[in-house]
Amino acid sequence: WNIAAKMMPPGTKALLPAGSTITPVPLNPSTPVAMGQAPAGLFDVLPTLRSAPIFGYLRQGTRANNAAPVAAGAVKPTSVYGLTRVEGRLRVVAHVSEAIDKYWLEDNGSLQRFVESELLFGLAKAVEQQVLTGDGLGENLTGLANVSGVQTQAFVTDPIRTARAALTAVETIYGAADGYFVMNPTDWAAIETTTLSAGQYVLTEAGSSLPVNAATRRLWGQPVVTTVGQAAGTAWFVTTAALALNVDGGIEVRWSEAVGDDFQRNQVRARCEGRYDLSVYQPDRIVKVTLTAGP
Repeated sequence: WNIAAKMMPPGTKALLPAGSTITPVPLNPSTPVAMGQAPAGLFDVLPTLRSAPIFGYLRQGTRANNAAPVAAGAVKPTSVYGLTRVEGRLRVVAHVSEAIDKYWLEDNGSLQRFVESELLFGLAKAVEQQVLTGDGLGENLTGLANVSGVQTQAFVTDPIRTARAALTAVETIYGAADGYFVMNPTDWAAIETTTLSAGQYVLTEAGSSLPVNAATRRLWGQPVVTTVGQAAGTAWFVTTAALALNVDGGIEVRWSEAVGDDFQRNQVRARCEGRYDLSVYQPDRIVKVTLTAGP
């Protein structure tokens, strides 16, 4: 059954058999946010990597560079890079729409696209939450909150200075910190509205190189992703090279009337699903940032 075929106007994506559509996941080894643009969500900044259902990768746990001058005939020093193999597998993230009268779909040319858009949005939010807080148990991803070896940055005077200290923590090891912050919208709002001693906003201080740019949503030159999936009071700084979101290449939305007595009721449902995992290559390129002074 393929009611979706009736609903698609000319020029839209073609349907697969059985009333399904595939939305490709952008596959980029890195996803820099263009200057002058604000990231819309975590998917805008997460590098993605097409993976087999079961895969492995190498994670660096330590680093000890021991290069030194060596006399002729002497033993060269050994550097240690702490590589371990990590096994991964793609996990299904999915949800199903409620039953919809098939004539609603036939009579309203935009209803199918609306439902599919809502399903894709909901799926993205679920994956985003897994990337941040997944506990690694069962079919959950192991999110940032449960990755061992990440750096931590305690509160320093105010959130803006604390964020700079987080960048310094990465720069101290790697010499550069090219990544993005992830924080709750209320924390970003507090940063945007921070005032100086004279009462003016940090945003509008005249004649200075500002650490906060609201228009492009950047802090110390790094993009800021806001999401309610991150608890207020804590943020993350993640360098682009630290991790990748593993995908199988596509998100499927399939329509069917073969659920319970849907066929008898002239009802159909849509199922939206994709497969994901999170590979963390260098945990010390990730910083958990405390944005408040605490109780």
